[in-house]
Amino acid sequence: MNGIEPSRPAGGSDLLDEELDRLQLMDELDADKLDERRRLFFMLLQTYLAIEDKDLMVARALHLLNTQGYYFDALKVLDIIPDDWPLDQLQDFLVHSLRRSLHNTLEGELVVAMSRGENLLVGYCPRSFLCS
Repeated sequence: MNGIEPSRPAGGSDLLDEELDRLQLMDELDADKLDERRRLFFMLLQTYLAIEDKDLMVARALHLLNTQGYYFDALKVLDIIPDDWPLDQLQDFLVHSLRRSLHNTLEGELVVAMSRGENLLVGYCPRSFLCS
C-alpha cells in the first residue's frame, strides 16, 4: 500500500494488538499443536511451582503466566498455585483470562445471532420457535 499504517483509536491499541496476535497464533497452530502447547506450558508451570526458593518460584511462575497466559486455563491455575499467594500478584493474568473468556463468549453469541439472521434471510429455520 502507501506505507502508512492506519491510525488506531486511543486506549484500544493494546486490546487490538492482543486480538491480532491471537488471530495470527490461531492461524499458525492447529488444534493438536495448541493442545500440546497448553499441556507443555502447564507442565512448565508445575515445574516452576516445585522450586524451593519461594522468591524465584514466584518470579518465574508469574512471568510464565503473564507472558504465556493464553495457553492456561485460569481455573486450573487457581487450583495449583499455593494458597498463600495474594491475588494482586495474579491480577494481570486473571484480567487477561477474564477478558479472553468474555470475548470468546460474546464472539460465540455473535456467530449464532449472525447464523440465525442469515437463516431468516434464506427462509430456513430448523426450529420455528427460535426464528419467530
